[in-house]
Amino acid sequence: MTADELRAFIATHDEADYLLIDVRQPAEYETGHLAGAVLMPLLTMERQLYDLPKNYALVFYCHNGARSQYAASLVGESELTQKQVFHLMGGLLAWHGRTLTGLPKSDVLASAGAAPGVFKKAMALEKGARRFYEHLQGLVPAGPLSDTIARLAATESMHAQSIYKQWRETDPELDDDFETLYARLDIDRVEDGCHWVQVTNALAALPPGKEAEMLDMAFAMELAAFDLYRSVAETFADQATKQVFRSLAQAEKAHMQTLVQLIESLTSSPNTGQ
Repeated sequence: MTADELRAFIATHDEADYLLIDVRQPAEYETGHLAGAVLMPLLTMERQLYDLPKNYALVFYCHNGARSQYAASLVGESELTQKQVFHLMGGLLAWHGRTLTGLPKSDVLASAGAAPGVFKKAMALEKGARRFYEHLQGLVPAGPLSDTIARLAATESMHAQSIYKQWRETDPELDDDFETLYARLDIDRVEDGCHWVQVTNALAALPPGKEAEMLDMAFAMELAAFDLYRSVAETFADQATKQVFRSLAQAEKAHMQTLVQLIESLTSSPNTGQ
């Protein structure tokens, strides 16, 4: 598929329906990758060909389209899935849009250890995102923009509840109810892994009337969170837990779409923030 077709595919498909696979080398991936892409170098993919998921569409990409075309051909010839198999024509050279540098900030969750620690840290990231939006709400004029930001803040709490529910189902030793646990969570970071002080300093550095730039910071946070949850989802063997993190990735994608609409409305209107 072309770059435009891939954008449309990502925008219109649920995160449980497909897997985006980067078949380049780790150093290439760290230099810049598509949000939500799982790293699987070509030789690794060849060795693990029959371990690839069979229940959703596979989309491969590389630098210029050559390695990804080979990967897609291997999967197609193996007949290991009845789902669709694609590759990005022209690779990242044909992709004009945002990419993310570095590995997904999975270390933010990986450092939490076993599943209970991962759930707790993920809940803390969601609480940090709610704090970000609540702080942002206080920086913009009252009105439709402020109301939308308030709704985004509220959904971050709902995400934390989804994580808690799955944690509760998988950990019989969890005694705390949601409200008690949520109140105790450390929120030194927001969803993209950045420390709270970094975020507030960056917002404070913006002059008044720069609501679009503030929202672009929110978009960057949601994009990194999408990248994090989409990659972390594939590390769980438990299908229910995997689906929780896929659903979170899908929710972050919806937030990004809302933020893009807000940014476009602000930049096309002379009455910024209204």
